[in-house]
Amino acid sequence: MNPPDHLWNANRQNRNGVSINNNLINGPGIVGGTGSFPTGIPTSPTTPTSPTQPTRPPTGITIDLPGPTGPTGPTGPTGPSDGATGVTGPTGPTGATGIGLDGAVPFDPLAAPGYPVGQIVTFEGSTYFVNTAPPSGTPGTSLDYTLIAGAGATGVTGVTGVTGVTGVTGVTGVTGDTGPTGATGIGLDGVVPFDPLAAPGYPVGQIVTFEGSTYFVNTAPPTGTPGTSPDYTLIASAGVTGVTGDTGPTGVTGPTGATGIGLDGAVPFDPVAAPGYPVGQIVTFEGSTYFVNTAPPTGTPGTSPDYTLIAAAGATGITGVTGVTGDTGPTGVTGPTGATGIGLDGVVPFDPLAAPGYPVGQIVTFEGSTYLVNTAPPTGTPDTSTDYT
Repeated sequence: MNPPDHLWNANRQNRNGVSINNNLINGPGIVGGTGSFPTGIPTSPTTPTSPTQPTRPPTGITIDLPGPTGPTGPTGPTGPSDGATGVTGPTGPTGATGIGLDGAVPFDPLAAPGYPVGQIVTFEGSTYFVNTAPPSGTPGTSLDYTLIAGAGATGVTGVTGVTGVTGVTGVTGVTGDTGPTGATGIGLDGVVPFDPLAAPGYPVGQIVTFEGSTYFVNTAPPTGTPGTSPDYTLIASAGVTGVTGDTGPTGVTGPTGATGIGLDGAVPFDPVAAPGYPVGQIVTFEGSTYFVNTAPPTGTPGTSPDYTLIAAAGATGITGVTGVTGDTGPTGVTGPTGATGIGLDGVVPFDPLAAPGYPVGQIVTFEGSTYLVNTAPPTGTPDTSTDYT
């Protein structure tokens, strides 16, 4: 019979004075082998007849006698992990005083080679610790700086405060002395149209007009052209074209002007004769017509600003329809034999130094073409002068 499931103790002594400890903790244990009582212990429950005679325990009760140690039982479940905190240990020794934020400095690339290990620096809102001396590079990219506090995010803009009451206007102060008169400006009397040839001589302050706008020269000598060069400051932009006004009454006819050179005086451009062209001379060049605006002109029409285009060469027209072939006319009378020509044996390359000595009929070559001198002495060059056919 197993003992009841509750805690109990039974302490006894046998006749030899050996303590017999009967302990049962929370339920039945493993039943041990059958033992034997020492001599003199009753084999049935009795009441002791003397103080030294132990009472035999009731039948079915296991007596805890010293026996061999059994095998180790399995490890019990782990106890709760939230046990009470142990006693606080003693305080350790005080460490060396750190550099602290009182010694923090803004990062300075010139001073950086002198930073010691431990120096605190700030850079772009973040704080760094120097871990290598001397450090190289800049905080945030160099491994010689350790980030200890990153720049915080920009906070939300606070609500605008209420505008305070306007204070009382103070008493007007005493008027100061008039300053010295400044230097007289160049004024609009000195305004000139922009001229690329004269521009290198413009002083600072020169006012120039260009394409309807007015500019101030801020650098001498200026380069480039107004409107694109930083050497000219815009002071007045060209205005928008206004609405066309009503036609005014016809004025009185003025006196007749001097007769212009007209197209009757137009000449083919001749680089040799060009230094003698007066202002107003009309010249033709490569099918276009130009007006000489500067004397003497330089360069060639179409590229030199000394020639103004007044009529561009027209596009080549469509070839007309071939006309009907006319009847063959009667054979004319044979004319007298002409003078023997110079022939191609007398052909010479065009030479501007020898040209004044060319006779009528002289054959010359120039830039791959062949020409006949029709006027002696010829002027100009074969490709532009009418003295060469």
